[in-house]
Amino acid sequence: MKKIFVFLTILFAVIFFNGCASKKPKEEVIKTAKYHFKVGISYLNSGNLAEAIYNLNKAYALDKNNVDILNALGIAYSKVGELDKAQQYFLEAIKINPNKIESYVNLGVLLAQKKDYGSALKNFKIAANSPDYKSKEKVYYNMALIYKNLGNLDKYEKNLQKAIAYNNFFLPAYEELGKYYIKLDKFDKAQITYEKAISLGLGSPNIYY
Repeated sequence: MKKIFVFLTILFAVIFFNGCASKKPKEEVIKTAKYHFKVGISYLNSGNLAEAIYNLNKAYALDKNNVDILNALGIAYSKVGELDKAQQYFLEAIKINPNKIESYVNLGVLLAQKKDYGSALKNFKIAANSPDYKSKEKVYYNMALIYKNLGNLDKYEKNLQKAIAYNNFFLPAYEELGKYYIKLDKFDKAQITYEKAISLGLGSPNIYY
């Protein structure tokens, strides 16, 4: 697959705990779990996945019902190719909190990587239809890539256009849409697409031709 599906960016989050996970004082448990979560996210973002998984599992041991930890573990395991294990964490996150829309997006990305496109689209559409989910551009971009792989180029184009409509500064959609128009010899449309991106200050070697 030429393009990489977009996982959500993991942000540092305040973790709330129900009860004490060990004999340690509650405050110390919270402090330790926060520490391992933040360290794990830092390693995840820097690409040191072994350290990320180690620290995230430490955090998970202290709070098995925290959906942020579960999502982070799912992303980390997906990046090392352990897709089935990653899927278990995403499903557990959805089971614990079905209103956490990010979990559906992450599961959708994973299912797309496993080429289970129908199930992936189902999860992405949950996010697309949720009024509480902000990053709609990523959802429509991911759906566009799925439709491309399914050979439905009409929906591929429309979902790229939707991604741009929801976020005028989402560069990957401009790049993908422009290349599509060039492939169809629709050079005028490609130029309009690229010029719009450039006018917004979106610089990339892929939008100059």
